[in-house]
Amino acid sequence: MKPALAPLLAGAFMAFASWYFGWSPHLPDQSAVLGFAGSVASISATMLGFMLAALAVLASISNTTLVERMKKTRHYEDLLTTIFVGCVLFLAIALCGFAVLFGLSPSRGMMAAMIALHAAALVSLLDIGRKFRLVLVNLL
Repeated sequence: MKPALAPLLAGAFMAFASWYFGWSPHLPDQSAVLGFAGSVASISATMLGFMLAALAVLASISNTTLVERMKKTRHYEDLLTTIFVGCVLFLAIALCGFAVLFGLSPSRGMMAAMIALHAAALVSLLDIGRKFRLVLVNLL
């Protein structure tokens, strides 16, 4: 399966489900909106930092036999693409959180988009973790 396909499908499904069924957080007042937006922005920025750290770890093991074999079989490119997709998703979530924090109204569509981005990022994070585990277990 392509690296971006599973997160894309999860995000599309959650966007449809949250829009159709009305699954979105109920934010009763402005302080709840600000608290929600601040949490979304800080958690996603932290996860983005972890993704960048994962890229740094990957760069530090680039001269090993395993990575050379992974490059020949294109698994290395697949892992990098998966991590970059995860970075883009967490960056998009952080930007949405900051946009709401700085005044964008959290409409039903905006909340559906944020739920979809979160679902896609979670699926991407699970895939990254699985692939990274395979790399670290087989590291020679």
